[in-house]
Amino acid sequence: MIVTAPLPTIEIEKALPPIATGSAASELATGFLRYASACWRGDRCAAVFPLRQSAYWHPALPPAPVAAPDAVSPHGAAGRGIRWYQAGQDVLGYVPGLEGGYQVPARMVPQLVRCAPVA
Repeated sequence: MIVTAPLPTIEIEKALPPIATGSAASELATGFLRYASACWRGDRCAAVFPLRQSAYWHPALPPAPVAAPDAVSPHGAAGRGIRWYQAGQDVLGYVPGLEGGYQVPARMVPQLVRCAPVA
């Protein structure tokens, strides 16, 4: 005799990528994630994003805020990560161990993120 019992129902939720919440720092981090994902897929168009982003590199930034960043790009800067802070009209991106970083005017973030490939 074989005894059977009903199995419990399991709901599986699909993990979604971070959604931009409206803050420029979050949008920039999401754009960087899209760029990194495109690189892993072998998308040749992915090279446009870092070229445009490099225009916002500055050799020195004000000291990084003590507060937690508004967003993080863990794959940025060769795995060092980029910590993004909304600072007035700019988004500042700090790379651990470097004096320089990114200073992107918040109004330019939508245009910059638009060039990051979408899957």
